[in-house]
Amino acid sequence: MSAEMYEVLRVIAGIDGKSIEAGTIVDASEWRNKKALINAGRLRRLEENEVVAAAPKPKAAPKPKAAPKKEEVIEDVNQ
Repeated sequence: MSAEMYEVLRVIAGIDGKSIEAGTIVDASEWRNKKALINAGRLRRLEENEVVAAAPKPKAAPKPKAAPKKEEVIEDVNQ
């Protein structure tokens, strides 16, 4: 079955109590309640020209390593 991409228009209760926020793009091709969600105004099917192929995310630049802390030397000058 091919992917059917939809935009979430209003918050939908998801699996494990997690909600799917408005504006999220989802593949609802296997959702059993898809028609009810569309009729309730919670989902909108995306047209072919709206679907953009998923591009791999660029890798984040490595974080710079922290400079080693300099050991503080305290001299007793009152001798």
